[in-house]
Amino acid sequence: GPDYAAPDPGAIPEAFPAAVAGSAPPAAAAGASWYGGFGDPALSEILAIAATNSLDVMQVLKRVESSRAALAGARAEYWPNVGFSASTSRGRRYNPDSSSESSSARFDASWELDVFGKVRRSVEAARAELEAAEFTAEDAMVSLFAEIAAEYVNLRLQDEVCAITEANIGITEEFAKIAKSKFDAGMAPELDWLSAQSQLDSTRAALETAKAAKSSCRRRLELLASVGPHAFDALLDATEPSLPAAPQNPVAVPSDLLRRRPDVRRAERAYAAALARIGVAKASYYPSVSIGAGFSMSTDSFASWGDAVRSVSLGPSLSWSILDFGRRGARLSQARIAAEEAALAYRSAVLAAFHEVEGCAIAIDREAARETFFQNALRNQEKAADLATRMYRDDLGEYRDVLSAQQSLLSQRRSLAELRANRILAGISLCKATGVR
Repeated sequence: GPDYAAPDPGAIPEAFPAAVAGSAPPAAAAGASWYGGFGDPALSEILAIAATNSLDVMQVLKRVESSRAALAGARAEYWPNVGFSASTSRGRRYNPDSSSESSSARFDASWELDVFGKVRRSVEAARAELEAAEFTAEDAMVSLFAEIAAEYVNLRLQDEVCAITEANIGITEEFAKIAKSKFDAGMAPELDWLSAQSQLDSTRAALETAKAAKSSCRRRLELLASVGPHAFDALLDATEPSLPAAPQNPVAVPSDLLRRRPDVRRAERAYAAALARIGVAKASYYPSVSIGAGFSMSTDSFASWGDAVRSVSLGPSLSWSILDFGRRGARLSQARIAAEEAALAYRSAVLAAFHEVEGCAIAIDREAARETFFQNALRNQEKAADLATRMYRDDLGEYRDVLSAQQSLLSQRRSLAELRANRILAGISLCKATGVR
């Protein structure tokens, strides 16, 4: 069959966007743990637990063990097969009346010579499949770490949303008291007080929604790490509930992506295995050459092995299927098509990898640009809310202006927190897209 040659990855871009070519420490560039850059002990501990405890990763590792056993089985075909058989029987004849007894034992050894490389190609395919399984396990670990980090960011985002909402409840309670006192004094309509009370209840409901989302994030983290409910509660409660710092952008060039992304490496190894299977199929066209040896003993009585008749055999044998009505050709065609399909799957994995990196880099750039506008909008909204508050207290404004300003302020604060979380999530996705774990 054909010897291995690297599959064509297709068109490779000359360089990545600026967000990917950012500065990063040498350890991160070499593929060290990017999550250490968060500086968050709780996240690092959760990831360490998940690395050894995740049931999903354990299942993938079992498939690696199975592939390793398959490779050992393929290598065993290099060695001869040795067998032993023994039998004893007793019979009776009635004409003439007599009885008989016979016993026999035989040792056989057969060694098929790998003249045309069938075993070698089988071992080559099994080795490539083992390496593909190992890259599958690595890909599962990268995906698990990225998913846990993203869920942790979502949890901390909900912590910030809870803090923002609680602060807004305090402000809304204060305005509800002001509106009630003005209504009691006949200085404001009842509508102001009812609107303030309605806003307060709505904000309290929003707080409960954020708390439910936070609880859901905790349960999701526990599920990803394959631990029981509430296993991380003490750890998370003891950690400052704030968004972690974004991971540093990895330094990468397009050619590195082909060597570092586990899914791309897995696709390349799958192609290598499929290519070797062509050789296995082609070897079936050639004769099978074996050397056989045997030793046998037979006797008329099970107890008289000393007088047993002994025989020894040794010699080569050749087996060759001359006419099979296209069976071998069909198997060879299947093997060739499987190799072509694997080559296409490799190109597809490479193309998807480059697009994923490009998309993550664009997201990081856009979120950075949006953050500047959101910060300016928040500062202006804080001034507007403060102005509306002072005007209402001085009887120079209406409560609906205060209500509108406070609602916009809460929305701006939440939007800015979500934007910061999205930037961190984009950084996590970029680390995953470049194959860094």
